[in-house]
Amino acid sequence: MKDINCMGGCSSKLDNNRLTKILKLASTNLIGNEDSSIWNLENGKSLIESLDFFPQISDSLYTYGQITACNSISDIYAMGGKPEFALSILTVTKDMSDEDIALIIKGMKSILDPLKIKILGGHTIITNDLLCGLSVTGFVDNIDLKLNNTPKVGDILVISKPLGFGTIMAAKSIDMVNSNDYEEAIRWMTTPNELASIQSIKYNFNSLTDVTGFGLAGHLLEKLNNKFTASIQFKSIPLIKNVLDYLGNYIVNGALANNRRNYSKDIYFDEDTPFAMRQIFFDPQTSGGLLGTLSEKEYLRLIQDPKNVFTKIGVIKEKSNYLIKVEI
Repeated sequence: MKDINCMGGCSSKLDNNRLTKILKLASTNLIGNEDSSIWNLENGKSLIESLDFFPQISDSLYTYGQITACNSISDIYAMGGKPEFALSILTVTKDMSDEDIALIIKGMKSILDPLKIKILGGHTIITNDLLCGLSVTGFVDNIDLKLNNTPKVGDILVISKPLGFGTIMAAKSIDMVNSNDYEEAIRWMTTPNELASIQSIKYNFNSLTDVTGFGLAGHLLEKLNNKFTASIQFKSIPLIKNVLDYLGNYIVNGALANNRRNYSKDIYFDEDTPFAMRQIFFDPQTSGGLLGTLSEKEYLRLIQDPKNVFTKIGVIKEKSNYLIKVEI
């Protein structure tokens, strides 16, 4: 097995169980699983604040900036909000040229400018490792606010982007990726979740989150909150082309292995489910899609929308002995 220590992007997120333990040790009350911090402005709106940064995930510094921007604003969209402005966080190495650093910022702006999201400032330091991210501020009408763990029994479970980004980037790091597969992953990672968020409001989603470093399994378990079971039809899950082949060749990054250890006990797979199909549930995503639930009535409206970006992957049911059940 090629267990690759590929910790770029959201693969570098601290283990969720470990983070919870640390917060308890620090005697903080910040424990929770929402995608952003929320502050009620008491005028029918709330302020939403989020912070994301991570190591380089692409050979291209410009693309790295694009992915960073998409990922950083995603948490605001996952709450049903509109990102308005951001502060940049950038640690650069002493051997980087001014032109290199500018490429990262240009990449971020290429995503933010069309969305009318302003970078108001930031903080840049010289250190041993390249890190890039944004602190993002957005606003949401309280009536449109989406929470992570509020699905209802009978809801349809949908996702707006394919899975497989973590595995593709791991394969890229050891020069074992097909260029078309890599380019497909990059296209998705540089696509903002704005339209998916708009549709979640239009079609009255009952819950919403984004799929990032903890993979589909981790973020879905947060949504279920030990109160529901999700029945998943594997064949319905959108995937990056050929990603199961990479997983079948045992290309596994370290974050996927961590996710599998943390979440596999809560997932039931049919006995004949192939190894690669099991692995994809734990694949860490960077700038992944939105994962939401909505009533069947609203889902039937959604799929009539010619711009629909969501794919049905399952149904929310009463809690049973496993929180996630996968059928192939």
